[in-house]
Amino acid sequence: MLQKGTAKKVTILPAIVEAFRSHAIVALGNVEGGNEQSHAFQLLLLRDPRFTEVANDILVEFGNSRYQHIVDRFIRGENVPDDALRRV
Repeated sequence: MLQKGTAKKVTILPAIVEAFRSHAIVALGNVEGGNEQSHAFQLLLLRDPRFTEVANDILVEFGNSRYQHIVDRFIRGENVPDDALRRV
């Protein structure tokens, strides 16, 4: 918890890169609903060479929870038709 007067302004891109240097997992929230500013930032981050130097793996969560059972089958290695996966 920050105490009054302890917050400091940071430039977000270098701060994220630094977090990857010192933490095994870094999670970024996703703004749903076609937020163009969020999407533009994600592209900026992915294209920045500083980020690609420190990030080994990227996990993207997406899909419709109504089709979770299909995703679960796919992850277990079961044969799932492409048309079923497209619904996700």
